[in-house]
Amino acid sequence: MDTFTHIEVPILNDEYRVVVCWGRWADAQKFITRHTDGQADFCDMDNDRGLCWFVDNFSYMPIIYITIPPKDKRFYSTLAHESCHAINAMWKKLGEESRDEIFAYSVGAIVGAVEKKLKCK
Repeated sequence: MDTFTHIEVPILNDEYRVVVCWGRWADAQKFITRHTDGQADFCDMDNDRGLCWFVDNFSYMPIIYITIPPKDKRFYSTLAHESCHAINAMWKKLGEESRDEIFAYSVGAIVGAVEKKLKCK
């Protein structure tokens, strides 16, 4: 697996963001633990291509970890899937019911930011 990498993607404004990371699991686990103040529940990830952590009280912003390397053909579809979970959690917290354009643009912002980061490597 590639070197551990993470990025923060602003959503709507600089107050809300989604953190996306990929790379070595040991490094990711340390990062996620710090990011979530130890609140993340780590489960068996043998069959998962990605996960999204968030809590209802929103004490931390959603964080996505993609378990497969960026060169895997399923990387971006997994990222889009987990991005929907992250934005859905954010919308729930904000009380936003629309799943139309702004929701779609927010998911697109996450995928686009990761793509840009990977192309700059």
